[in-house]
Amino acid sequence: LLMEERVEAPMGGPQILWEERFNRLRKFAAKYGHTRVPVPCEEDENLGFWVSIQRAKMSHLNLKRIAGGLTLKKIEVLEAVQFWWGTSIGEGD
Repeated sequence: LLMEERVEAPMGGPQILWEERFNRLRKFAAKYGHTRVPVPCEEDENLGFWVSIQRAKMSHLNLKRIAGGLTLKKIEVLEAVQFWWGTSIGEGD
């Protein structure tokens, strides 16, 4: 499943990188049955850090009520793959 809609971004470059990482997250979820990518992730170090950044942006959104780069559309796309918003294994169930 590819993203049906592109999430709008002003420059395009960062958006393409976000979509590439999102697709790697989807592959991880298909392989392991969850989106709890560890940090660091031995099999895909960049994915682990990217997932951590998405969690931090959501936390920032919740605490400060500003998006911090995580748009509503991106949140919806992550939610569609049952993105895990916890910060360590055992949280966010």
